[in-house]
Amino acid sequence: MNRKPTSLYDLRMVVACVSHSHLKTEHREFLKCLALFAEPDGSKVHPGFEKLAAMMQKSEETVRRYARHCETLALIEVTQPPYGKKISTEWRICTEHDAFPGEYPGFRSTASRGPKADLGPQKLPYKADLGPQKQQENSFRSTPTCGPTTNQHQLQHHHQQDETAIDDAKACVVELLKKFVEQEGQAPKNIANKHKAAMAELALEHGREIFLRAGRVWLRASPWNSKTEWPFASFISGFDGYAAEVDYDKKVESQRLTPEIIAESNRIANALHEAVWAVPEKEEPSAEAFLDEAVTDNGSDGEVQ
Repeated sequence: MNRKPTSLYDLRMVVACVSHSHLKTEHREFLKCLALFAEPDGSKVHPGFEKLAAMMQKSEETVRRYARHCETLALIEVTQPPYGKKISTEWRICTEHDAFPGEYPGFRSTASRGPKADLGPQKLPYKADLGPQKQQENSFRSTPTCGPTTNQHQLQHHHQQDETAIDDAKACVVELLKKFVEQEGQAPKNIANKHKAAMAELALEHGREIFLRAGRVWLRASPWNSKTEWPFASFISGFDGYAAEVDYDKKVESQRLTPEIIAESNRIANALHEAVWAVPEKEEPSAEAFLDEAVTDNGSDGEVQ
């Protein structure tokens, strides 16, 4: 990749879309788990093999093999070797490797967003007191003003929108935690602040409806057991799959037959069946015609040859 990740979400999407001919599914899952503990630039990854083994539901020796394989491919590198039992191996995800894509579905580069609008000298009008900085900025005004400028109103409006969106994203995470407790009858064994932040980013990126629907799919799958230390790590690393299942459920639901459609199809089927297989009814003869026919038959039988 010929650029640096701009955020934790950007890093995790880049790692999730890694493509290499010598990578198997288990190696990709290992890299996704590492990305959960990394800084935005891919550095300072030191979760420990015990924690990684619990997240992947594999033995520690198997996880060590995954790490050695990814190190051989130069997808990760050891920046600090382990020291004793308390200090674990520290890695760096080598995002400059060609296997990591520079773009992915939904990615928008900084250049494509266009130049930033000029918001004037007052960059943070929503702060009540900026001290000497505010006085210095006010000294550059050529003419006095009677209130906030248009640029200040725009910036304050954007700031309020950002705060509202972040609060909504945090509320989505809290709601998912409540649903987990309702289903399991107890709080999760462990949940890191990084995991909460990562889930908030997912809710902010995809919206409340998709996030909570993906959460319901994840809860229904329940990819954890009594030994799982970090249950929400599987939701974060596999979010794309759960969200894709949500899209599939929406498609199936949209194609579901309504009672009106079923009744109309039954009517058409019955009409076709009658047109092809129904036997036309014969008109029954009258009583007089039936008796005349019977008499005629008896007379012919009694005639002497």
